[in-house]
Amino acid sequence: MRNVKKALLIALVAVPLILGQFNTLNDHISQAGACSGISTAELQSTTTDLEGEEAAPQPPSNFRAIPGENQTSLSWTKGSGSDKTCIRFSIMDYPTNADYLPVENCEHSWDEYVATGVNSTVDSGDNKVGNNSVKLDVGEAAAVGVLATKSISSKDLRGYDGIKLWIKSNVAINDGDLRLLLDDNTDCTSPLETLSIPALRANAWKEVTIDLSEPAVDSAVTSIGLERTVDKGAFVVHIDNVLAQDGPVIYFDTGTSYTHTGLISGMEYYYSAWGYSETTGTYSTSKATASVETVLPAAPGTVIEEVEKAQGEFAEYMAKRNLQQEIKELDVQITRLEAENAALESRKQELSSKLNSINEAIQRVEEMDSDPVLKGFAVAFFFSLAGFASSLLFIKVIWRVKVRGKSIKK
Repeated sequence: MRNVKKALLIALVAVPLILGQFNTLNDHISQAGACSGISTAELQSTTTDLEGEEAAPQPPSNFRAIPGENQTSLSWTKGSGSDKTCIRFSIMDYPTNADYLPVENCEHSWDEYVATGVNSTVDSGDNKVGNNSVKLDVGEAAAVGVLATKSISSKDLRGYDGIKLWIKSNVAINDGDLRLLLDDNTDCTSPLETLSIPALRANAWKEVTIDLSEPAVDSAVTSIGLERTVDKGAFVVHIDNVLAQDGPVIYFDTGTSYTHTGLISGMEYYYSAWGYSETTGTYSTSKATASVETVLPAAPGTVIEEVEKAQGEFAEYMAKRNLQQEIKELDVQITRLEAENAALESRKQELSSKLNSINEAIQRVEEMDSDPVLKGFAVAFFFSLAGFASSLLFIKVIWRVKVRGKSIKK
C-alpha cells in the first residue's frame, strides 16, 4: 500500500511537468508560425513529415574509369539510399547537374510573337510529355524567318551545355531548315543562341539534342522561339518538352558497370555520377567524378608487327589459293583418267568378245577332232601342206646351188 501511494504521488507531480513542456513546445511552434506567416498546423505537419522523411541518396563510391581504344570502361559501387546511378559525360569539364533543367514545357501556345501566316496553338492529341505540345501551323503566305516566340521565366543556362527537345514536322526537314532561338530579349530579336534543328523525317517525332554555342552568356534566357531558314511551303511543326542538359546521360540504371563506346582515341573525357532514389524522386546532392584519356592507336612498331602479320596472313591466303589451283588440276586429271578408264573398259569388252570368238573356234576344232571323217580330212590336209612345204624347200636348195656354181666359174 505504501508503494502504491508513492507511485500516485510521483504521477501527480510528473504529469503537470510533462504537460507544461508540451505546451511550451506548442508555444514555440506558434511563435515560429507567427514570424514566418505559416500556421501552427502547417508547422506541425512539416515537423511530422521531416520525422518520416527518407534519407537522401548518396553518390556512388569507388567510381573508376579505365581507358581503352575508342571506349571507356566505368565501374562503381552504388551509393547508399540509391536505386539507380546517373552518369553524364563531357569533353570540356565535369558535368555539375544531374537532372535536366526545364526550359519550356510546351503546355501553352507560343504567343509572345506570332508571324503573319502562322497559327500558334497547342495539341493535346499529339504530344510526347505532359498534356500538350505546341503546334505551329505555317501557311503558304508565311515568310522565311521567326515563326513564333514564347516568353518564359528567366533561365540560367551557364551550368549546362546542351538543349534537348521533342520535335515533329509533317514534311521532311533538312539539317538547319529550322532553328531554335534562345534570347534574353523579347520576341527573340537578338538571340543568344541560334541552334540548328537536325534533319527530320515527315510525320515522325524525334528527340534531338543540340549543343549550346556559348553557354557562358546564357545567364538569363527569357524568350524561346522557332525560325525557318528556307521556304518549305505550308507545313505543321510540333514542339514539346524543351530541356537544358549538362552533358549527355550515358547511363541511368541499377547496375554497377558500363562501357562507354564510340569515343575518339587520344581524347580526354570527364564523367560525373549521381545516386538516384526512386522513392523520393531525387538525386544525390554531391557527385562522384572520374576522367580518362582514351588509348591512342597502335605505335609505329606495333603497326609494323601488324603489317607483318597481315603479310603472313596474305601468304597463307595465297597458299590456300595455290592449293585450290592444285585441286582444280587434280580434278582435270581425274576427269581425264575417268575418260581413259572408260576407253579401257570399251577395249576390255572388245577383247572379251574376241576371246569368246576364239573359244568358240577351239570348241569347233575339238568337235572336228571327235568326228573321224573330219579328222581324216584334217590329217590329209596337214600332210599335203607338209609335202608342199618340203617341195618348196628342195627347190630353194637346188636354186642356191646353181647360183653358187655360176659364181665360182666366174
